[in-house]
Amino acid sequence: QHDEPIPISDSCVDLAIASHVLEHVVDDGPCLQELHRILKPGGALAVLIPVNERHHDPHHVRRYSLASCRELCERHGFRFAYGFENELLYYVVENLYWRHEGRKWGIWANLMRSLFNLFTSRFPFWLYNVCDRLVGMVTGLPPRQAALLLIKK
Repeated sequence: QHDEPIPISDSCVDLAIASHVLEHVVDDGPCLQELHRILKPGGALAVLIPVNERHHDPHHVRRYSLASCRELCERHGFRFAYGFENELLYYVVENLYWRHEGRKWGIWANLMRSLFNLFTSRFPFWLYNVCDRLVGMVTGLPPRQAALLLIKK
């Protein structure tokens, strides 16, 4: 937890990205206030958060849903523009990684995640979404990640 301001002047950034940040900070309000401060009026904030976590992550201070994160961001001066949930494909990796939590995967866990990300990063977004939805239909599992696009009021 750092209470230091972001070393950027007020209202000078067009786009900020907080990818898997909010669930790690003790007080998410000041974090959002700082992001709001540095954004230009009409600037965009992209927020990605884990949702529907099946395993306890000791580094996560809290859990969000798309709706709860949206409400939080709107309370801190942002207008919701767009949101979606996805990342069902990662269940393939997660299942292998968490199947034997007590077992130390070491370098193999990192290699497996890297290969998965390298392979799927080559997909056009529409194809990734099709595959993602197919995994959801076959497994019945909920999405793992929510993404929100917010605009500074």
